[in-house]
Amino acid sequence: MNFIKIFFIGLIAILIIAGGVLFLSKNRKEEISHLTIPTTQKKVKEPKIENKKEIKRELSKDVNKSKIEIKENKAKKIDKVINYSGKYLFGYEDKNSDGPRGVVDIIHKKNRIKFSFELDGGAPNFNIGELEGEVELKNNIAIFKGKGSYKRCKIIFKFKNGIIDIQQKGTSGDCGFGMGVVATGEYKREINIIHN
Repeated sequence: MNFIKIFFIGLIAILIIAGGVLFLSKNRKEEISHLTIPTTQKKVKEPKIENKKEIKRELSKDVNKSKIEIKENKAKKIDKVINYSGKYLFGYEDKNSDGPRGVVDIIHKKNRIKFSFELDGGAPNFNIGELEGEVELKNNIAIFKGKGSYKRCKIIFKFKNGIIDIQQKGTSGDCGFGMGVVATGEYKREINIIHN
C-alpha cells in the first residue's frame, strides 16, 4: 500500500511539475513576444527583369551620356583656361633690321579665331600684305584656306605657349600679298587681349 501511495504522490508531483513547466513556458513566450521590436521597414519590390538586352542598352546609354558630359566639362575648362587672344609679332626682335616683319591680331572665342595680318616684306622693296579671316580652332591648330582667286592660299596656325608658328602654303600672290611677302614665321605674343 505504501508503494501505491508513493507511486501516486510521485505521479501527482510529476504532473504538477510538468504543468508548471508548460505554464511557465507559455508565459515566457508571451513575455518574449511583447519584448520584440516591431520593424518599420517595408519590403521593396524588386524590379522585374523582363529583357536583359534592354537593361544593358539603358546602362550603355547612361555610360555614354556620362562620358559625353565629362568630355564637355573638360572642353569647357580648357576653353576657360586657354585663350589665345592677343597681338603677336614677328621680326621685331632687332629694331635695326630691315628684314621681313609681321603683326597678327587674334580674337579667340570658343573654338574659333578671327585673325588680321599686317605684313612687311622688308628691304629692298618693303612690299606689304594684309589678310583677315575667321577659322575653326581644333587641338591648338587653325587652318585658313583662301577662296576664289586666292584658293591656292593656305595658312596654318599652330598655337603653343604664347607663340604662334605660322606656315604659309602658296606664293605671295596666291594670298594677295605684295611680291616677296609671306606670313610664315614664329610670332610671339606681345599683348594679351581679353574678349568676352
